[in-house]
This record gives sequence, C-alpha cells and structure tokens, in this order.
Amino acid sequence: MKGICPFCEQERVLDHVTKPENINVRGELIEVESEFLTCLSCGNTFDDPQSEFDPLVPAYREYRKRHGLTQPEEIRQFRKRYGLTQSEFSAILGWGIATLNRYENGALQSEAHEKTLRLSMKPENFLRLIEETPSALNEEKRKRLTEELRKEEEEALSFERVIELHFGRYEPDEFSGYKKLELSKLFNTIVFFCKEPGVMKTKLNKLLFYADFRHFKEYAVSITGARYAHIPFGPAPDNYDYYF
Repeated sequence: MKGICPFCEQERVLDHVTKPENINVRGELIEVESEFLTCLSCGNTFDDPQSEFDPLVPAYREYRKRHGLTQPEEIRQFRKRYGLTQSEFSAILGWGIATLNRYENGALQSEAHEKTLRLSMKPENFLRLIEETPSALNEEKRKRLTEELRKEEEEALSFERVIELHFGRYEPDEFSGYKKLELSKLFNTIVFFCKEPGVMKTKLNKLLFYADFRHFKEYAVSITGARYAHIPFGPAPDNYDYYF
C-alpha cells in the first residue's frame, strides 16, 4: 500500500507489521501485539493513523485476567440476564450511565467499582440493591426481579445446606489451613484453574492443594478452607468428587 511516511515526508510504499509493545497498566507492564506501518524506503515504523486497533483493549483484558477482574462481556451478560437496560442497571448500582457504558465497552474499572460489581452479582446482594433503589425500576419489573432473585437466593441456601450434610460445618483448624470452608472461593478457584485447556481431575486436585498450601505458607491461612485427603494419585480436597 502507499501512504505518507512522516519521516520521509513523501508518499512511499508502506507495509503493515505487528510487533510486541509494552503497555503500562496501573504500574504493570503488559506486552501486546500492536499494529504499525513500516516505510519500505527509510525503514522507520510508525502508528497507522487510520487503524482502529487500540492496544489498550488487549492490555486491559490481560490485566483483568491476571487480577481476576470482571470482563466487559461478563457485565453485559449479567445485566441482560435480568433484562435490564444500562440506565436501569447503573441506577441500581448508584453509578452514572456513562460509567457503566465505558466499562461494558472496555474501559478499566476502578477497584471500588469492581468490588461493587462482584458483590452485586450475588443474588442476595442484588436483591438488596433493588429493594433499596425502588425508583430505578418500574413496579412490574421490580416485582418480577424481586421474585426471581428470592428464588435464586433460596436455591443457593438450599445448596449450602446440602453441602453441610456432606462435609459438615467445621471450625477453622490445622486441617483446613485455619480457615472456614468458603465454597465461593473453592468454586472460583476450580473455575480459575479450568480456564486453561487440558486440566484433568488429578492435576486440578494437585493445583488446589498447592494453591492452598502455598498461600498458607506465605500468609498462615489457606485460600478456600478445604480439607485435603491423601489418595493414591496425590492430595485432593476431601470428597472431591462431590464438588466436581
């Protein structure tokens, strides 16, 4: 292709190239593959003024992945799951609609807003938010969501009771890394390790064990509070088949 080279200040033959670029995201350097133009006459590389590629998009996505932050599509999916508009959802969260729109379109959320998002995605918390902001929804939608969320909350509590029947409600001790069993953290840890392909059950059991014991070694408390058993293929959470 032909275009103006800013170094030659003339029309030259240009070539599209990609190369690694370090993007600073909140003090952390993240390498992404960025798009550039190279002048075949002088050999200099420069940004393509007509390119729609924004290196911040993959950099922010990688940063969220590393730190376990909510991705834009997760926010959209949660909002649409309950049939909410951006205006309704932002009103429930106590945000401006522009803030929610930026996050759904790739802007990096603040730590405070991330905590609000994570908490609001639990049925019992989202129900409380809806009840505390009656003006955010019309009466029909508020009634529908309230009934739906109460049902989800009851199902979650029923599940907790079923877990207690299988594992009991034990106090923190040396077998649990001095932490109560925290199912949400255990399940999220399982999901985290299973994001990469090829993680079979035996490997997953060992990853859970090493994660909890490494955390215990460094901070004197485990991550999940799970108790571990010795089985022929290595350590595994007690009654692990039930979790899976």
